[in-house]
Amino acid sequence: MKMVASGEVSRVVSCTMVGDGLVGKTSIVRKFARQSSTEQYVATVFDNFAGSVTINGSKTTVSVFDTAGQQEYEGLRVFTYSQSDVILVCFSVVDRESFLNVSDFWVPEIRLHVGKSKPIVLVATQADLRGSPKTVSISKQEGRNLACKIGAKLYLETSSKDSESINTVFEHAVISAVKQKKCKLSLFDKLLRR
Repeated sequence: MKMVASGEVSRVVSCTMVGDGLVGKTSIVRKFARQSSTEQYVATVFDNFAGSVTINGSKTTVSVFDTAGQQEYEGLRVFTYSQSDVILVCFSVVDRESFLNVSDFWVPEIRLHVGKSKPIVLVATQADLRGSPKTVSISKQEGRNLACKIGAKLYLETSSKDSESINTVFEHAVISAVKQKKCKLSLFDKLLRR
């Protein structure tokens, strides 16, 4: 926690967004940070955004690492895992390969580098496209099942066109990070009392 000029205590939570390219990670984080998004796709290598959420009257700044989905940028992603309090693993509801890569690639990469020390929130993106003609969508139940399989703290769905669902994702990212920190502090406290 840090003190801000007004004297109120402000929490800062860092999170990393990972997932295949073209699933909408950058659009979501740009909307959260209240930056204009572009309709044109430009592959992200690495970027950092900041936004804020208010939970129970307490304002939290959320620093978001937006990472590349391409394998050749693994070194940059791995760095962000250890620097983050929570990891958002994203897939598109209209891209089955991105869904499968959550358990085949993304979660194994995260577990390899930080074990289970960081909470994972599974985020389905492009939810507004579910049911579109010529697409086979991933159902909400499939998403919930995958979250359970990978040990995610939560499963959420969002769309870059829905500000409320985007804020919900980052509110729950903060809640997951805070719960994880409290759990670690409680365990540490118990060890000290022995």
